[in-house]
Amino acid sequence: MRKQDIINTVTALAAPCADRLGLILWDVEFVREGADYFLRVIIDSEQGVGLDDCEAMSQALDPLLDEADPIDVSYQLEVCSPGVERLLRTPEHKRAYIGRTVRAKLYRRHPEINSKEAVGTLVNYDDASGAITLECDGSQIILESGEIARLNAYFDFAAASNNE
Repeated sequence: MRKQDIINTVTALAAPCADRLGLILWDVEFVREGADYFLRVIIDSEQGVGLDDCEAMSQALDPLLDEADPIDVSYQLEVCSPGVERLLRTPEHKRAYIGRTVRAKLYRRHPEINSKEAVGTLVNYDDASGAITLECDGSQIILESGEIARLNAYFDFAAASNNE
């Protein structure tokens, strides 16, 4: 089965499980790291995700994966939180982060900011083009989807540790 077919199948199995447990299915990844394959089911909730949530999701999903058997190689199932600097991959992720701080890593230096990285408030996401608008240092820049290598939620760890 192709990687995207595996992700689609697992998403269809995992979404109802997450919903029953009061969780949000954030993402599903199927990746090879070295010689090993990992199926990562990434969950979230309004209250945050703890180890008990990950364990409950794993226990609910494991028998469904065994029955559907969508993966023809040996793999490890990981159920985890997206973390504070979560990857914003889908349109839903991007829309959910409008008004919040994000970090865009770019393929090449952007002329308006003279950098390959932009941190700012996500002002807009254009569904049609995939472009985002960021407010950085008082001015707005538009980043086309093809310019963005990676978009993450941003958490200023240094500022947080200074406030303790």
